[in-house]
Amino acid sequence: MNPEHKKYILENITKKSIRELASDLDLKERKVRKFVETEKQKKIPADFKEETKTPARPFDKTIVLLSVALIIILGLAVYANSLNGKFLYDDENLIKDNAFIKEWSFIPKIFSEDIGKATGITYTFYRPIQIITYAIDYHVWKLNVVGYHLTNIILHILVVLCIYWFVCIFFSDKTISILTAILFVVHPIHTTVVSYISTRAESLYLLFLLVSFIFYIKSLKSNSVFYYLITISSYSLSLLSKENALILPALLLLYHFTFKEKVRMREFLSVSGAAGLYIVLRMTVLKHLMVGHAYKSAFFERIPGFFIAIAEYLRLLFLPFGLHIEYGERLFGFNDPRAICGLVILVALIFCILNTRKTNRLIFFSLSWFIITLLPVSNLYPLNAYMSENWLYLPSIGFFLVIAGLLSPFLKKEKTRISLLIFTSCLLAFYSYLTVRQNETWKDPILFYERTLKYAPRSTNVLINLGTAYDNMGRKEEAIAMFKKAIEINPDQAAAYNNLGIVYNKMERMEKSVAMFNKALELNPNDAKIYSNLGSAYDKMGKKEEAVAMFKKAMEINPDQPSGYASLGVTYAKMGKKEEAAAMFNKALELNPNDAKACYNLGTLYDKMGKKEEAIYLYEKAIEINPSYAAAYGNLGGTYYEIGKKEKAIALFKKLIEIDPDYADAYNNLGFAYYEIGKKEEAIALYKKAIELNSNYAGAYTNLGAAYFELGRREEAAAAFKKALEINPDSADARRNLEIIETGSK
Repeated sequence: MNPEHKKYILENITKKSIRELASDLDLKERKVRKFVETEKQKKIPADFKEETKTPARPFDKTIVLLSVALIIILGLAVYANSLNGKFLYDDENLIKDNAFIKEWSFIPKIFSEDIGKATGITYTFYRPIQIITYAIDYHVWKLNVVGYHLTNIILHILVVLCIYWFVCIFFSDKTISILTAILFVVHPIHTTVVSYISTRAESLYLLFLLVSFIFYIKSLKSNSVFYYLITISSYSLSLLSKENALILPALLLLYHFTFKEKVRMREFLSVSGAAGLYIVLRMTVLKHLMVGHAYKSAFFERIPGFFIAIAEYLRLLFLPFGLHIEYGERLFGFNDPRAICGLVILVALIFCILNTRKTNRLIFFSLSWFIITLLPVSNLYPLNAYMSENWLYLPSIGFFLVIAGLLSPFLKKEKTRISLLIFTSCLLAFYSYLTVRQNETWKDPILFYERTLKYAPRSTNVLINLGTAYDNMGRKEEAIAMFKKAIEINPDQAAAYNNLGIVYNKMERMEKSVAMFNKALELNPNDAKIYSNLGSAYDKMGKKEEAVAMFKKAMEINPDQPSGYASLGVTYAKMGKKEEAAAMFNKALELNPNDAKACYNLGTLYDKMGKKEEAIYLYEKAIEINPSYAAAYGNLGGTYYEIGKKEKAIALFKKLIEIDPDYADAYNNLGFAYYEIGKKEEAIALYKKAIELNSNYAGAYTNLGAAYFELGRREEAAAAFKKALEINPDSADARRNLEIIETGSK
C-alpha cells in the first residue's frame, strides 16, 4: 500500500471510530475487525481497490514451505549424532528381550497386556501403540539400534510440524508459529525423549493429541464429518500411546474459554466420551494393569516436590545445564528454599494468568497450558519420581509459545529486526550445541550411567544398570561393587540380588550365585527371570532335576517368555532327553522365530541326532539373524565337512576367523580341513595359531602331531603328542599315535 492510500484510510477510519463501533454495536473483537475492514474497502476509491489486491496466497505457501524445510533440517541436524546411541535402561527389556515385537501373532496380547509382559517385568503401563512401533522397527531393522533412533527423530520432527500448524491455527501468526516450532525442535530438554528409545510414548501421544486438537478446531469451523472422524481416531491413538492424553478435554475447554468459542456438543462430548471409555476400560477389563508400585508417601509430603519441580523445570527451560535421566522418588520439606522459590513462581504464574485473561490471549493461553499440562505429572498423584525431563514434552509448548510471543513484535519492527534476528540465531545455536553435546552422553553405557550417578548417587536403578554395563565389559569386581551398593541403599532390591547372582554364575562361584537368586526370589517370588537364572545355576552345578523344576516354574509364571523354554531345552539335551529338548527349542522358536541362539541350539541337537539337513538349515538361519554368530559358522562348517562339502566348510571357517580372529577352534578346524585336502604345511601353521591362542588346546596338539608325522617329522610329532597327553591324559588318539612313533623307532 503506497503512502497516499495509507493517508486516505487513516483520515477516514480512525482509532476513535473503531472504538465507537465496538461500543455501539457491542461486537466481539474479531467481528469489529471484520466490520472495520469492510468499511475500509467501501471508503477506498475503485481505482485504489484493484491495487490493494495483493496475491498473498502464493507468498504464504512459500513461507510455510520454507518453515517446514527449516524445521526438518534443524531436527535432523541436532539429532544426527544420536543415531549411533546404544540400547540403554529399559531399551534392553522393551526391545531386545521383548518377544511380543518379534512376531505379529502377539498383537492381541500387545493390546491386552502390560508393555513389559513378554519380558517378565511389570511396568503397569498400557501403551500398545508404543510397542507396535517397536514391532515395525524390529521387522525393518531387526536389532540395529540406528533404525530405532531414526524413528524417534522422525516422530520428534512430526510433532514439531504439528506444533507449527497448531500455533498457526490458534494465532494466525507465522512468525510466532515458526519461532515456537524451532525453539521446540532444538531445545536440549527434549533429548531424553528423542535419544532414549523407551520414552517414545511421549512423542507418539503428543503427535496424535495435536492432530486431534487441530482437526477438532477444523471440525468446529467446517462441520466436516471427515474432520470429526480424524479428531476421534487420532485421540484414540493418543490414549493408546500414553495415558497422559486424558488431559485433552481440559485443553479443549481452555481453548473455548480463551478464544470465546462456543462448545459444540458433538465434538466435545465425543472426545470426553473417548477419555471416559478409556478410564472405564482401565478400571475394568484392564484392571490387572493397575496393580504396581507401592507408594509410601502421603499427599502433603509430595507437595514441596511439586514446587521444587516447577522451579527446576523453568530453570532447565531457560538454562538447560545438568540434564540427566534420574530424579527419583525424593521427598522435601516445606521449608526447603527451593520449594519456597517454586511456590513463589507458581503464585506469580497464576497471578499473570489471571491478569492477562482479557488483555493478552497468547500469554493467558500459553501459561494456562503450561500449568494444566504439568498437573498430571506433578507427583501430587504418586509417580515414580518427583520430576522428569521427558514430562516437559507437552508443557514446554506453552513456554516456547510465550517466548515466541515476546520476541515476535521486535522481529516485525524494522528498528529491532536485525538485532532480534541475531539474538534468535545465537539462542538457537546455543540450544543446538547443547543438544548435540547431550546426545553424546547416550552413546556409551558406562559413561552414561557414571555421569547419571553423579546427579543421583543413591539411585539403585542407576547403580544396577551401571553394574550390568560393567559386567558386559568383563569388569566383574566393579559390577559386584555396584550391586552391593544398591543392596546397601535398598535391601529390598530384588534386581540387585538377581544381577549379583548372574555375575557370580559367570565367575563359577556357584554357591554364592544360588544364594543370591534365592534371596531375590524371597523379595520377588513372581519374577520368571529369576527362576530361569536359578535354573541355569543348578544346571551348571549338575543339579539337572532342580534346574528343570526352576525352568518349569519360570514358564508357569510367564508362558510367553521364550528364554525359559530355550534354557529348559539345553538342560534336557544335557540329560540325553533329545525329543524333549527339541520340543522346548521349537516352542522357543514358535514364540520368537528370530532367536538366533535357539536356532543354534536346536541345530546342534539335530546335528547330534544325525539330522544334517535340518541342522544346516537352522545354523544358516541363526547366521541370517545374527551375521556375527561365530559358533554357528563353526558348527555349520563342521557339518558341511562331515557330509563331504569341504570347500564350503573351508569358506565358513575362513569367515569365522574374519569375524573372530581370536577363535582358536576356527584355526584348528580350518587346519584339519587343509590337512584332509593335502595342504599339510598350511595345516601346521593353523594348528600352531590355535595353540598360540589356547596353550591348553589338546586337540590342536594332536592334529599338529599327525601333520608332522605325515611329513616324516617324527620327533616333532612325538613332542606334540606328548604335550597333548600332558594336557589331556585321556586322549586316545594322541596315545595311540605316540605308541606308533615309539614302536617304529625301536
